[in-house]
Amino acid sequence: MGAMRYQPQRPVRLDRSNPLGARVIESIPLNGQLKTVVSGRQIFVGPGGAMRGGPRGMSLRGAGNGGRASVPVDLSKFSVITLAMTLTWDAYANDDALAMEFTANNNSNAGGFFLDPNESGGRWAVSANGNGSATVKGVSFTRPDAGTHRYAIAIDIRNQAVSVYVDGVAVGTTQYGFSGSAGTTFANSTLYLLSRANSALFATGGLQDITLYDGALSPAEAMQDYANPWQIYDDGTDDEIVARAAGDTSLVGAAAAVASAGGTLSTSIRLAGTGTAIAAAAGALATAIRLAGVAQAQAGASGALSTAVQLAGIAGASAAGAGSLATSIALAGIASATAGAAGALAGANAGAALSGTATANASGTAVLVSQISLAGGAFAQASAAGSPATRIQLVGAAATGALSTGGHRPVGVDAADVSPARTVAFAGGTRVARFDGGTHAVKFAGGTRVVKFGGTGSKIVRF
Repeated sequence: MGAMRYQPQRPVRLDRSNPLGARVIESIPLNGQLKTVVSGRQIFVGPGGAMRGGPRGMSLRGAGNGGRASVPVDLSKFSVITLAMTLTWDAYANDDALAMEFTANNNSNAGGFFLDPNESGGRWAVSANGNGSATVKGVSFTRPDAGTHRYAIAIDIRNQAVSVYVDGVAVGTTQYGFSGSAGTTFANSTLYLLSRANSALFATGGLQDITLYDGALSPAEAMQDYANPWQIYDDGTDDEIVARAAGDTSLVGAAAAVASAGGTLSTSIRLAGTGTAIAAAAGALATAIRLAGVAQAQAGASGALSTAVQLAGIAGASAAGAGSLATSIALAGIASATAGAAGALAGANAGAALSGTATANASGTAVLVSQISLAGGAFAQASAAGSPATRIQLVGAAATGALSTGGHRPVGVDAADVSPARTVAFAGGTRVARFDGGTHAVKFAGGTRVVKFGGTGSKIVRF
């Protein structure tokens, strides 16, 4: 094994023999996999956030509106950390748009911090909150040019000291904020990326290769992190079977199948290339799980991945808590299917299909049910008690955002004004619009209607 020299386009594991790798608290590579590396926490990508490819590999992109991404992170054992990240900032403004924030609002939550490239005074600011009051304290520094830079920011919450490296070089800072009192450790909370609590201060830019280190990096270590942020991962060229499952488990190339605790990998698990199949705790990966290319299937806690889960490209399927991923989940391209908490993705006879940069997500008691189809840059989401109904179809990048509770419509498209689409169901009554050709717009005021367009110049409207 050896250190990575480029962003790995597959699920990765730390190389603890590497001096920097040995100090990693948590790693969030944002390379297409939607889990953290150390704790295996699920990364939630909300409406308005998307994974995109670029010269340095994959990154999380935000366009300045809507929620971005968030992930639970436990820093409660640490009083000094270094947060390293590759940040692309498209253009500066003085509107306090955030690169990230730990806790829902650093101004009122002990053990939090924020990174604010768009500080209202025209500086780049870092702030930490020791005691939970509004008297936060931090530093600011001169903004580097807009574009892509590697930052390493060391925060000491006991002494409220901050040091900053940009592209491996220390930069001068001045005190920012009020004279807050010191804290003991950081919080066990949520790290929000490119927004405040996925609800405000939205950023326009990109994030990738986030690493949290124990303690403050030295100047030499900050330069090492800048020169090769991927060195903390091993090269993954070895095959591995841990607690080998019964039946036909096969591994090809740099694949890995792992069962831990009471987990079970059962018959016909197939891995090719850099695929990974993992069962943890009481989770089970059942019959006919197939992974190809840069793919990942995982079951956690009492979750289960059941029959005929197929993954191709940079894809991920996960079940956590009491959630379950049911029959015939298919993922292609940079895609993800997730069930969280008591949520469930799909049902007994489900056929959830994802392609392109797409995500289907269930959280809380939400359920994504039969025949969910996503293509291109589409996004379908249910949150809280929301329940998207049967045969939701989203095509193209215009369909982004959340599916509304109690009704169903393509997100990013006004329910009252639909331009060329495919099959659409709207909240507030039963409506179906089909467009087979031409450019049309339809408005519904209420009641039950079916509108069909058979082609340009040929229209049949039924009420």
